[in-house]
Amino acid sequence: MRAQCKNAQTMLLERDGVVLASLTFGQQAEEMRLLELVVLPHAQRQGIARMLLIHLQQQASALHCGISLRVFHHNLAARALYEANGFVVVGGDEISAEMQWRTP
Repeated sequence: MRAQCKNAQTMLLERDGVVLASLTFGQQAEEMRLLELVVLPHAQRQGIARMLLIHLQQQASALHCGISLRVFHHNLAARALYEANGFVVVGGDEISAEMQWRTP
């Protein structure tokens, strides 16, 4: 689920020259927007998504801003990851949930 965002940036995680995962985010006013987090199937369940998410949270903390995102309701693994890392549901619709994380 990718939305348009000014100044979008992508972080790549590589191993031996092969991209395993990417995280795309943008800055909107005083909040970061997580646009996309993708881990290749053979690299899943190794903590890579969590590591990228924590890195983004550290960047947001340094800037004193929160992070928002949308996640499809059927993507239970992604939602569990976000909830385990402090994101809470703040809205949504029949297709997806809007989630937010605030700097502690």
